[in-house]
Amino acid sequence: MRTADPRAATGDELSLAADEELDRRHIAEVARQGRALRWQIGLTIGVVCALAWGAVPMPLLLAWAALALAVREWRVVALARLADDERAFVAQRVRRMVLINLALGLTNGLAAGFMFWLDDTHDALLTMVLVAWAVGLLTTSGPMPRAYLSYTSSMFALLLVPWLAKGTPLGFGVAALIVLFALAQYRFMQYNAALFERSFRTRVRNEALVCELIAARDVAEGASRDKTRFLAAASHDLRQPLHALMLLSGLLAREPKAEDAPRHAAEIAALTQSLGKLIDALLDISKLDAGVVEVDLRAIRLHRLLAQLVRTYESQATAKALRLRLECGADLVVRSDPILLERLLGNLLDNAVKYSERGEVTLRAREAGWGGYVEVTVADQGCGIPELAQRQVFDEFFRLEGRGAQHVQGLGLGLAIVRRLAALLELPLRLESEVGRGTTVRLRLPLHSAVDEAAATVPAMVVALAGVRVLVIDDEAVVRRATRRALERWGCDARDAEGTVQALALVDRHGFVPDLVLADAQLARGDDGLAAIRRLRERCPGVLGLLISGDTHAARLREAEREGLVLLHKPLSLERLQTAIGAALSTRAAGDVSETTGANSWSPPR
Repeated sequence: MRTADPRAATGDELSLAADEELDRRHIAEVARQGRALRWQIGLTIGVVCALAWGAVPMPLLLAWAALALAVREWRVVALARLADDERAFVAQRVRRMVLINLALGLTNGLAAGFMFWLDDTHDALLTMVLVAWAVGLLTTSGPMPRAYLSYTSSMFALLLVPWLAKGTPLGFGVAALIVLFALAQYRFMQYNAALFERSFRTRVRNEALVCELIAARDVAEGASRDKTRFLAAASHDLRQPLHALMLLSGLLAREPKAEDAPRHAAEIAALTQSLGKLIDALLDISKLDAGVVEVDLRAIRLHRLLAQLVRTYESQATAKALRLRLECGADLVVRSDPILLERLLGNLLDNAVKYSERGEVTLRAREAGWGGYVEVTVADQGCGIPELAQRQVFDEFFRLEGRGAQHVQGLGLGLAIVRRLAALLELPLRLESEVGRGTTVRLRLPLHSAVDEAAATVPAMVVALAGVRVLVIDDEAVVRRATRRALERWGCDARDAEGTVQALALVDRHGFVPDLVLADAQLARGDDGLAAIRRLRERCPGVLGLLISGDTHAARLREAEREGLVLLHKPLSLERLQTAIGAALSTRAAGDVSETTGANSWSPPR
């Protein structure tokens, strides 16, 4: 197709577009043939004049010849205009072509009137010339039945008149032959048109398939480029903290009581937190891809949420001598999901601090002038984003290279998560940036009517874990020991097993009935945590389950969602583990275990 993208058209739309393109090409071909056959048509007009010379009155013969030549030239010009006139609908151009061919058929058919002055021999020769014209037109207008029939029906009708007027067996016989010839030509024209159309439609389908293949190739190449960018970023940004971790942990293992051991331990904790952020970004993308992130809309006291974000990123900004400023009215209440909104704005703040080396970063919220909305802006005075890159910054694995960005760690997923979260929350998002002047990102939040203090606050979840029976299932002994030790420090009665068999033995033989099961998703020897939790629930109805996995694939997320399980991803900090356990127990205490599935499928705010 020349005027429509075959990738965007299917079914009836593609068929209609193909019909129009077929007629468009027919018109162009007829116009080309009309120009190319000018002298042949003129020669044929001369042959007709030669046959009628001396028998037909000269004024009449010359008048017809002049008319035939004039119609020929007019048809050439008119068809050329039709072929070039893209403003008119194709159907309108086809109707005009039918009228042009009708005029040509009537003009050529008028030559049959010369037979009233000619003898039978010359009548036969003139009939042959007129029939040859009809055959010649079949090669150009044949694939367009209406255009061809408008010419042949008018010309053959005029040709029959003098033969029938003779009233002789010869006249009737020739008239019958003309009718039979016209019918045969019509059948041949139908076959030719169908053959041409099948060939054309096959080509259109092939072009559409080629376009689909090109699109698929582009997608595959884009995925390959994304993977290359991701591996390039990950190979540096994951190796750097791992390298430092290995050095620091080696020093700590050799000299655990050295004076700088506490400092090394603090640096190790900071590095593990940095690694956790990188992996969390991948988990967030996986969850959004899997479609398991549920939106929980509620009233939010905006100042509290933004103030908490500023406190979170204040030390990071202070370390770079940046001023982090908050402008937000204390009485602004909006309607959104507090966890997802905090993640979205946190990514924007993190990005602003990363790419700023001077000045200040401002987090501002004010009621929009048009009413009904609060506009939240995150503005920095950093390196800015070139105009050509402003659309790409929201793509996965895209990292801005250049001034102010040389030493920024990350996988290029922060703004990609922002874009997806904004779409999920249905928040309009706009980016404004100028190189060397900074970047401002704006989004609009719907205002919420005034509510009491409790309704606008997400209460902190505090659940006592003392005495809670927890069963840890993991095939790695070091993980089991570390998890059990943490649980026991929180006051839990913890036991551990390396697989489903040991876990069932603890219940059946030792009478340990857990309140909650922490199971690794992938266990040794084909065992898995999901099956273990199912078997334990058969023995202990109502037992809570938390599935822990290092697999970020969307299928794993959907599988946990179907089973009604909370899925936690490795690496898991103590704070996040404690929060998840508390959330699960608190939900059961409220008598609504089913809510655990969606509410906790997103990572807790950090």
